[in-house]
Order: sequence, then C-alpha cells, then structure tokens
Amino acid sequence: MADLIHPHLLKTPETMNRSKISRILVWSVTGLGLLGVSLAARQPNWVEAQYSTGIYPFIGRFLRSITGIFPFSVGDVFYTILSIVLIIIVFRFVRQVWRKELTKQLLLKQVGRLVLICCWVYIAFYGIWGLNYYRAGIASQLKLQVDTCYDQTELKKLRCSLMEDMRRLRWVISKDTSLPEPKGDLFKQAEAAYAKAALVYPFLAYQQPAMKKSLFGVLGKYGGYTGYYNPSSGEGQIRWNMPGLLKPFTICHEMAHQLGYASESEANFVAYLVCMASEDPYFQYSAALDIFHYVTAELMLHDPEAYMLHPNLFFGEVDTMVQRDRLAIRRFFLNEQNNIAPVVSSLYNQYLLANNQIRGVESYYDVVAWVLALRKKGQSSNVKRQS
Repeated sequence: MADLIHPHLLKTPETMNRSKISRILVWSVTGLGLLGVSLAARQPNWVEAQYSTGIYPFIGRFLRSITGIFPFSVGDVFYTILSIVLIIIVFRFVRQVWRKELTKQLLLKQVGRLVLICCWVYIAFYGIWGLNYYRAGIASQLKLQVDTCYDQTELKKLRCSLMEDMRRLRWVISKDTSLPEPKGDLFKQAEAAYAKAALVYPFLAYQQPAMKKSLFGVLGKYGGYTGYYNPSSGEGQIRWNMPGLLKPFTICHEMAHQLGYASESEANFVAYLVCMASEDPYFQYSAALDIFHYVTAELMLHDPEAYMLHPNLFFGEVDTMVQRDRLAIRRFFLNEQNNIAPVVSSLYNQYLLANNQIRGVESYYDVVAWVLALRKKGQSSNVKRQS
C-alpha cells in the first residue's frame, strides 16, 4: 500500500525542516512589521516628513486612480464579500466543533493562522493609511499654536461671528422658509472647493477623486455615521439619505481623510477651510453651521447652568431661518435613534482611543481649538502688518 502513496505527500525530515523554517521566517517578518509600526507611531515628525507627506500621497492617489474608475463603492463591495466569507468560515468552524472533527492540533493550527492574518491586517492598515493618526499634522503645516483649554470670551466671540455668517449665508441661499436641497454635483463642487483652498494651502491639493455614495446608506441609521473613509480602497463614502445641508461638509471631511488627515478634529478643520474657500454659499453655510454646533456644545459644557436657566443666551439670537434649519437636522437624528447606534459609537470610541485620539469620539469637538488658533494667527498677522 505504501507504493500507492505519492512521494511528495510523505512528511520527510527534509520537508518538515523546510516547513519549520518557513514558519519561523513568516513570524519573524511579521514581528518586524509590528515593531516597525510601533516605532514609527512614536515619531510624529518622521511620520509627517517621510510618510504622511512622502509615501502616503502616492499610495492614496494610486488607490483612488483605480477605484475612482468605478461609479460604485468598490470598498463597500469588498466589505460585503469579506463579510460573507467570514460568515462561511465561522459556520464551518462551528460545524467542525459540533461534529467533533476539530482536533487539538488542528485547532492550534487554525488559531495560529487567525493570529497571523490579524497581524498582517494590522500592518497593512497602518502601512496603507493608519500611520496618519500619528503625524505632526496640520498644526505644523500652518504653524498653529493649538490650545484645547478654551477661553469663554473667545468662544463667545467665535459664536457671534458664526451666527452672523450663518444669517448672511442663509439669506443668500434662499429666502424661503424651507431650505432647498443643494443643486448640482456636490462631489465636483467639493473638488473645486479643494482646488480653491489649495491656492492658499498647497498641501490641500486634491487629485484622483474617488468620492462615492455609500451602498450601506440605509445601515447608517444603525451605525450612527454620515460618512466614512475606506483605507483599503482609498474611497470616501457618504450617506445620501440625510439632509442636504449636511452633505457639503461631510464630503469635504471624508476627502480630508483621503489626503491623510486621519484625526477627526483635523479632518473637520480641513473641511472647514475648504468649505469656506468655496464660492458656493451652500458649502460655506454647511461649514458654519457645523462649527457653530461644536462651539455651542463647548459653551454648554463649560457652563451648563447658564444653558439650563437661560437657553435664550444660546439660541435666542440665532436667525429664525437658521433655527428652522438646525431644528430640521435635529429632528432627522432624533427620528434615527435606536439601540444599536450607541453600541457602534462606543466601539468606534475605543478605536479612536487606540489610535492617538485621547478624547475618543469627542475629538470631533476639538475642531473648535483649530478654528480659534487660526483666528488668533490671523489677528496677530494683522497686528504685525499694521505695526
């Protein structure tokens, strides 16, 4: 019977040694990859100079040049297929356990493979995009002194300025009580806004567009998201089934992620810069309204008693047309409340905490510090020019 067994199937000492050497080599390379990511994450200036403004722009443009060809979200399709594959793998594993076909040796082998796959997914994620969480960021590019310890007077001045901007922009867009939906191709308009912003901030030059409507827009209600970035495909996706007023800022936010601004506060700040550089008042209004929300939330957080006792101090001075728009957005999110979204938000919070975002999901609000820092820089520049 031994003659019937193909010699290549026999486990000889030579083949066993080769297999052992291969495993050692694979795990050694994996360990070096993990070590490289860990060391790089501790060097923000190196990440900024060599990765975020060096290697990554080529990676991002390459991915977008491929996925941008397709009118649908390639990343969403990939995740759908991956989810199906994972379900099949889990099903097969459960079936093996149920049938008692899973030996201890086979279990250890499968666990080892799973750990190895997870390690390489981790390495690939940070190599393709994730290291941007550890860059020096736009503060170094703009030479801003960012301080998250806000002065109440500064916050109130910024809020008053935003209220005036919103009132002016709202009446420019439409004098109708009900705000109309934005017109034209918002993706193209966002690209034009980036081109305009790049004239002042060259590092915001955006090439190889790949913004898509999410195929999972219906699930956004349960995920609690309005948009997301897909590192594996370089695409930015937004929900289309949300108020039109939210779309311009959200699109510009996801495009900022495409440019390597991984931090949510920085992506918000880039979106603000770009929207305000746009010639479209709808984009400017979308940005002003979004920043106004964060500024008001910060004021309420610093002085909750004043908000509870004197709500008119926060909202009484807001233009009535703007108030209607804000109320429409609030109603939209209230209607989407469910028990799943908070769980997803909690998981995302842990993800952000693990990626250098010390405030987790609250890091979105740090955009206020960026806007204040920019205003201070502008004011100091004016003082120097006058002197």
